[in-house]
Amino acid sequence: MKKILSVVTTVAISISSALSLLLDNQQLEQRERGDINMSNGLLLDNSQQLKQAKNNLQISDGLDQFNDINEIEKIILRNENRSFQHSFLTPTGYFLEKGKEYLIKINKKAKFVNLLYISIGQFGVYENLNNDQSVEFETQQIIGETLNIAPKISGMLYLKDYRFTNAVKILSISKNDPIKVPTFIVGETNQETFFNEIKATNSFFVEIISQHVFGTFQTEMFKNQIINSSSVNINNTILVWDQIWKYSNETYGLNEGYSGVAKKYQQFIHISNPDTGPGYASANNYRVTFQNKTDAGKNLFVRKITDQWGLWHEIGHTYQTPQYNWSNLTEVTVNISALYVQKQIANINNLDNENNIKKVKDFFANDKDFNDEGDLFVKLTMFWQLQLAFGDYFYPTLSQFYRTNHLGIVDKQQDFVKITSKIANRNLIPFFDKWGVTMTNDTKKAIEQLPSLKKNIWENIVNGTHQPVIEWQLPKYQLSTLKYEITSKKTINFATKITETNLNDFFDISKNTNILANEISFGWINYYLKENNYYVPTKILVKDNDLLSNTYIYFVPVSFVNSLQFIGYSNYQRGIVGLDQKNKRFFFTGSEIGLDASQNKEKEYYQIIIKNQKKEVVKKIIFKADDNFNNIIFVNNLLDIPYQESYTIEIENLLKNKTRLFNVEKNTWESNDKKNSKYLIKNDTLIAVFD
Repeated sequence: MKKILSVVTTVAISISSALSLLLDNQQLEQRERGDINMSNGLLLDNSQQLKQAKNNLQISDGLDQFNDINEIEKIILRNENRSFQHSFLTPTGYFLEKGKEYLIKINKKAKFVNLLYISIGQFGVYENLNNDQSVEFETQQIIGETLNIAPKISGMLYLKDYRFTNAVKILSISKNDPIKVPTFIVGETNQETFFNEIKATNSFFVEIISQHVFGTFQTEMFKNQIINSSSVNINNTILVWDQIWKYSNETYGLNEGYSGVAKKYQQFIHISNPDTGPGYASANNYRVTFQNKTDAGKNLFVRKITDQWGLWHEIGHTYQTPQYNWSNLTEVTVNISALYVQKQIANINNLDNENNIKKVKDFFANDKDFNDEGDLFVKLTMFWQLQLAFGDYFYPTLSQFYRTNHLGIVDKQQDFVKITSKIANRNLIPFFDKWGVTMTNDTKKAIEQLPSLKKNIWENIVNGTHQPVIEWQLPKYQLSTLKYEITSKKTINFATKITETNLNDFFDISKNTNILANEISFGWINYYLKENNYYVPTKILVKDNDLLSNTYIYFVPVSFVNSLQFIGYSNYQRGIVGLDQKNKRFFFTGSEIGLDASQNKEKEYYQIIIKNQKKEVVKKIIFKADDNFNNIIFVNNLLDIPYQESYTIEIENLLKNKTRLFNVEKNTWESNDKKNSKYLIKNDTLIAVFD
């Protein structure tokens, strides 16, 4: 359990054993930051001892190799494949006032690499706090055992520990006395005592803390609307907060005990309670907001625990899967987890009612287009029908598929049709056709050979029986694991393809027998330079018999020899093109971020022309400013273009110095002042040609 940090209490933050998905750091200057500590060409977790946990060997996540807290945050969010950041804050139980000086002492001598911070502030606007303005958190790193600070804002004091240690505590706060905040901790605090503290306090806030969720609420709201309500039972309420956390994770196949990309980091979900906010309540990075203007904050405590759709919904936003959140679905697919939470806690379903059933039947009767439908719950019914048809393990399995497969998402909706059909092992064309989902010929071809549906699963809910139409129940959600350390044997050249025949040339895989060599993929676009060596995140897919695949991410040493770098807005890398010498093919890789938002999106940003020895055009590709490399690669089938000796690549840029050839001697891509450039393949080497 995580506990509040105070002068007498130790916080136990146990966040470990998950390996990152590919990072999306695009900056060319990342080499200057030195944010990875590597040596001897070993993979990130090579220096870690394997740990025995619940009879399963666990692999360290390697986050201790990062000194950049922004990258750590990205890793965790990418790893879990969620929409919003969970909180990195840990409550201390104290409020600091602006202009006063405080000396904070902790129980360890912190170094820079410990990435230990204090953070002061609160989300949103509050009357009579910080001049009624929303202010940024004031954050400062702790170096040594003490930190002297005179905050420029007033706010709650938090600790941010990016190393996720389990024994950090504040020993004392001196020079000026901080304001002690009335704090309720699940399973520990007496409600009557807590209410008496609220009546006597001059603290602006009170805090409510469960194992995985904490809320920072206005004291006046508690005084005026909570403590005199006879129906309030705070401990029971926040016990359910932890259940909501648990069931939300179950929906998406995340768990603290898992390894690989299914590992759930033990961050808090933070509930803030400002005066105002968007809608009834809302979700954003690092918090969900339950404002006072709409009584959303009050209702968390006075409403029954089975009537908390708003909380289930907003927490659901933080878990929402980006890949099946296409146009106008933000307020739809968020409720996949909300419905599952509702089922577990309240044993009811917001879709199974006469009003929604009538609307869905009308939708079917009029052959509507799914994307044109405006009713959010009608749309949600389609997603929930899949849950009912294939069981509670359908969405966890689907989520793990998205986390583990190297997907070049071009059309989220078409991919969803193909992937759900694959997961269900059924031809779902009749189902999606009933729902007015337009499917391309490519999509239909990809799934039409799967077994046909035996049941009319689109009758789920609308048949009025309150019983699910079950096609078949997916097996229990169980994951493959990587059991032993892996090390890198040597530097890997750009565009290298790992196969079963060369796997052992590049990696020492120890006793791991479940590695899918042909599925190993490199995050070339997300390289890091440390001590003049390049490293890229590498996805290693493992598959045990009858278990779901799982992915682990390691950083391996690489060389970018024979590669061209393509730059977008400012100095942000957007793509790399080079030579796969083994297979005599061009290799394209790129970012999912648009090339240059500062330009007219229809402007031609790049033109790449590949010509053969006879100067005949083999391939011509045009990138507009709004395009991203990843999409263009898949749309134009750029993964299978062969080359021969004396082929050329001719490139026209909208702006100067946007295409750069890797210089082996200088160990970097070399800048130039040209808009047009030409490169010749000679002896399997890219050579710049100057006409």
